[in-house]
Amino acid sequence: MDIRLKTKTMELDGKTFELCCNFNVIADAEDLYGGLGALLRSENSMNTVRTFLACMMNDYADSMGWEERYTPRQAGRLLSTNPQELRSQAADIMALVFSAVTAERPTAAGAEAEGEEPEKN
Repeated sequence: MDIRLKTKTMELDGKTFELCCNFNVIADAEDLYGGLGALLRSENSMNTVRTFLACMMNDYADSMGWEERYTPRQAGRLLSTNPQELRSQAADIMALVFSAVTAERPTAAGAEAEGEEPEKN
């Protein structure tokens, strides 16, 4: 089973970003919004999209040594104004988020099935 975090390449602000929702992104989103649960339950789903997009862009920029940093408002301006493209971009961004927070993890029973010994307490 592949448990690596999912990634999505997007052209934004004249650069290529390899977006990924990792621990740093989730922590940054929590800081901006006051908690992951509140953010994911938000009735303003576009706010959720632009918040996670900004955090993913900032994490990638940091990993590349770029000085640019984006606020959710700035990230929102980089999304398409075409309604169909916007829906597609939003779906891609949220798919990264949900895959990071709901991904299946191997269990002791799964490890036994693969011939590995289960983890001991």
